[in-house]
Amino acid sequence: MQNDIKILFVGADEKLQKIYGPGSSIEVVSSISFASLLGDEYKPDLIFVNSIQDNLVKDVRLEQRFSFVPIIWVAENFSELNNFTPVSDFQRVLVCNKVIVENEKFVKSLRQLALKKRTLLSPKTSRFVKYAILFVNKNISKSLNRQIISSQLGVSQDYLTRIFHKEMGVSLWDYIEIMRLHYSQKLLMESSMPVSEVALHSGFNDCTYYNREFKKAFGVTPGEFRKGQPVLNDKIL
Repeated sequence: MQNDIKILFVGADEKLQKIYGPGSSIEVVSSISFASLLGDEYKPDLIFVNSIQDNLVKDVRLEQRFSFVPIIWVAENFSELNNFTPVSDFQRVLVCNKVIVENEKFVKSLRQLALKKRTLLSPKTSRFVKYAILFVNKNISKSLNRQIISSQLGVSQDYLTRIFHKEMGVSLWDYIEIMRLHYSQKLLMESSMPVSEVALHSGFNDCTYYNREFKKAFGVTPGEFRKGQPVLNDKIL
C-alpha cells in the first residue's frame, strides 16, 4: 500500500518520526545540502526543521525545489529568540514548540495540510501568529489570555483567535494550556516548591483546575508525577 504523505526531517527526532510515521514515507537528513542524495525528483509534502537556528529554515526555503513545501520549524523553546524577522517573510513556515507538534490535534491538522485539504495564511498575516507564539514562550510562567496577547500585537482578540486557529490547527488557548502543563512538569522535576506554587508559576491561578487538567493530560496528579508513582503515562496531549 502506497504511503499518502512524504515527510522530510532536517535533523533527526525519533519521537516525532514515530508519531508522524504511520501513513507516511519519512526521510531524514542532517542538513538540507544532503537532500540531493534523495534524488532530483524528490519533493516532500512537509519538511520539519528540528533546530532553534533560523538559518536552517532559510536554507530550506531558499532551496528552489522546496520553495513551496510547508516547513514546520520545531524547537523545545523559542524564548531565547528576540524575533522571527529572518523567516517572517517566507511563505508556508509554521513556528511550533515541540510539545505542540506532538499534540494529536496538531498532527491531524498537519496531515490535512500535507494532503492540501487546508491552506496557510499569507506571510503578512502569519507574522501575527508567529509573534503570539514568541510572546507565549517568553511569558509562559505568567498569567496569559487573549486580551494580553492581542494587545501586545495590536490586533483584536477575535482576529487573533481566528487567524491563530487557521494557521496552527489548534486554538490559542489550547496552545497556551499545553505549554503551561509541560512547563509545570519541568518545575515539578527541578524544584521543591509545593504543587500550589508550581501551579501559580505555570500560569494557573486555580490549583484545583491545574490538578484536574494535569491528570486529564498525563493520567496522574502533579503530586503523583513528582513522586514517580504511578509511572507517568506516555500520552500525547
